[in-house]
Amino acid sequence: MRRNIAAGAMAGPIGAVDPGLLLQLVTISASDGARMSLIVMAARVVRSTHAPIGWLVILGYGVVAGALFGRLVRDRSLPLGIAVVEGAFYGVGWWIVSGLVLVPTVLGLVPLSPITVDLMRPVALPTMIASGLYGAVLGAAFTIVAKRLHRSQRRHPVTQTTARAA
Repeated sequence: MRRNIAAGAMAGPIGAVDPGLLLQLVTISASDGARMSLIVMAARVVRSTHAPIGWLVILGYGVVAGALFGRLVRDRSLPLGIAVVEGAFYGVGWWIVSGLVLVPTVLGLVPLSPITVDLMRPVALPTMIASGLYGAVLGAAFTIVAKRLHRSQRRHPVTQTTARAA
């Protein structure tokens, strides 16, 4: 199980790159009428307005969500196609949780309130697409990374035994 959590944590940032690019390209109108990319909106979660900070938020989110994906997979080995589909559903699930509950809470809004839903409506479709894309790439990257970690541990069984003893 630890191997899958590690594989998920490694695959998470890989999965976050494509949606990060999408979020970089999509712009919305801010409350003051100015145009802002969704990556800058991601930066606002940590009280910043800088795109590089938004990238750090997206990549950090990728690590955490990827590790949780690895935890959910447990010791199952997923074929690539199934991992991509499960990952896409997982990503959309995270879109629901993060977009309607976590992000509004961090921004000081009441989750699922009419005001929050109105504020999130303009970004709903692009962020749902980005989340589904994140999950699909996460699933594919997870399968590849998990297989490599498994092969690496089979080649070096002493390392695995030593790690268990520690």
